[in-house]
Amino acid sequence: MAKVWKNGVESWLTDGITKLSVAKSLVVSGQDVYLVGYAAPWGQASFPYTACYWKNGTAVPLTDGTFGAKAFSITLSVGTVYAAGFTTAGGGDMATIWKDGTPARWTTGNSTALILAIAVSGADVHAVGFDGNTATYWHNGTAVALTDGRQEAEAQAVCLAAR
Repeated sequence: MAKVWKNGVESWLTDGITKLSVAKSLVVSGQDVYLVGYAAPWGQASFPYTACYWKNGTAVPLTDGTFGAKAFSITLSVGTVYAAGFTTAGGGDMATIWKDGTPARWTTGNSTALILAIAVSGADVHAVGFDGNTATYWHNGTAVALTDGRQEAEAQAVCLAAR
């Protein structure tokens, strides 16, 4: 069950009875704590997971549970919440970015593609993860292969440097 500790005090994000939940990443802005992850009805070991984030312990769903989705990374930029992960529809996992809850699928679902980390600078969204066997970097939805795909690879972090 997903929970967060703030100043040594734990808070559960779900009640553990009706929802299974996993928190994957967090970001803090002022007094607000954002965690991102996914949840599913208790006892349901597979999809459809619902991608969501929690703001100060209150769940904000990113998907409706019709198809599976998980979110792995969250960031904030000028009051906008960005989450990253994947959605499943039509048999494929599509790399997905949510901007204030609105999804943008950055792949077609022809191969398994997940975004594992996200960073935002101004209007530019940078993300990393994998598409098929290839570690991949995306800039505003345009993919750049980091490996040749002959072996499984993934990128798990992205960091932007000040110019």
